[in-house]
Amino acid sequence: MVEQIPEIINKFRLRKSYITADIEKAFSQIGFQEDVKHFLRFLWWENGDKENTKIYQHKSVAFGISSSPFLLGETLEHHLKQVTGHLEVTAQKLLKSFYVDNCVTSIDNEEELGRFMLES
Repeated sequence: MVEQIPEIINKFRLRKSYITADIEKAFSQIGFQEDVKHFLRFLWWENGDKENTKIYQHKSVAFGISSSPFLLGETLEHHLKQVTGHLEVTAQKLLKSFYVDNCVTSIDNEEELGRFMLES
């Protein structure tokens, strides 16, 4: 994913005004199907007592897991590629502007800014 940074920064500098945005709590918004959740189990010792062990599992993507950026990127790509109609131009711009949960892009005028903010 690091190789995407120069391309995104170069595109960012092409136009008159710049936009940066962040998806709030992006990783926790991606859930898993039931048959996959067992891969993200972890043990918890209640009050530090190894005899009182509980098994928990995540229901959504946990920040910090090595596959988290990939899962987020694939989820965003999946949804943005399904957009049709009048939102397709904005979806394509978003598709080319994300680095993990950050959107970095540029626009030419205030009309385009307003449309981009509303549609995204």
